Amino acid sequence: FFGCNHFVLANQWLEQRGETPIDWMPVLPAESE
Repeated sequence: FFGCNHFVLANQWLEQRGETPIDWMPVLPAESE
């Protein structure tokens, strides 16, 4: 799953069309106890 580059390819496709690439690793808020 992680080695197939589909995230990279999706961002390249977006950039070719003048769109903003997607941040696939968003920072999640820390869980409160």
